Amino acid sequence: MLYEKIKKHIENSDFIKQIDSLISGTNSQLFYGLNHSAKALILSHIFRKTGKNIIFVTADDKLAEDYLDDFDLLIGSDASRFFPDFELLPYEERSPHYAIRAQRIKTLTDAVSAKPGIYSLSLRAFLRKIVPKKYFAKNLTSLEIGKEYNPDLLISNLVSMGYELQYQVSKVGEIARRGGIIDIFTPGFHNPVRIEFFGDEVESIRAFSLTSQKSSGKSLEQITLLPSREISLNDISDNTPQEIWQKIHETTFYEGIEQDIPLLFDKTECFLDYFDEDNCLIFWDEYQFFSSYFYELNEELTNMYKKARSKYAAHILPKPEQLFLDEEMI
Repeated sequence: MLYEKIKKHIENSDFIKQIDSLISGTNSQLFYGLNHSAKALILSHIFRKTGKNIIFVTADDKLAEDYLDDFDLLIGSDASRFFPDFELLPYEERSPHYAIRAQRIKTLTDAVSAKPGIYSLSLRAFLRKIVPKKYFAKNLTSLEIGKEYNPDLLISNLVSMGYELQYQVSKVGEIARRGGIIDIFTPGFHNPVRIEFFGDEVESIRAFSLTSQKSSGKSLEQITLLPSREISLNDISDNTPQEIWQKIHETTFYEGIEQDIPLLFDKTECFLDYFDEDNCLIFWDEYQFFSSYFYELNEELTNMYKKARSKYAAHILPKPEQLFLDEEMI
């Protein structure tokens, strides 16, 4: 990793020494005149120095993803994380692309783990209200060779988390079953896994090829299966409007269900709520512009809500303030 190679030179910098003294305090600090590379280098240094999670908020997803490349180079891909927004207009009756869903779920999984990292994300992703941490965390399913887990219950739970039951697995978010063998392509993995059961006991866990459908020789000792959606149908509140329940009954994960998260849960949280306050530092890229970014977001939300309200007069829609946090979070 590049940072480790240049660490000695960085630590001898007077500017870096000044930053080290500032981050040990509790007050907010403003840094000016830093280019893209300098920001990535400084954040990598602070991450290595403090061992805390770094939340880096940028103007949009493209910029956040650009920074991810720098963090990958400096500190390695294991500690570099990107949390994309939906890439949808508010109130659009579409769900995020499955690749975006998989990336978000992988990042949320990293967030609930004890392993710190640098998280780059847009203001929209930062302010968007999402499923509470306690629900997401409980839907991470761990399987271990020699331990028991009812395969029928496993299939049922995975389907409630958005997995699609298919004859043969072909992409992320699909499962297939043949007797005591269950194939699963979970988000965050490059290949699907094949799990063999003897009754309720897990006998083997092996990765396999999508092309040949053949397992690799090496068996994994354990695996954590990630949900295919941020929402589990098992967690939806009893207070959810009947209209929404009807849509779920008809098509389960209907298009745009992610936009209705505020209607599905009695309480929502934001990305920051997935972290311990004492183990997290927030940095804003070009902070002076964020008030105008929020104003643009709020204007878009208000206008889209009015249009949706006019188009779907009889439908229940979440209000703008239910979808995103207000400006006080900036």
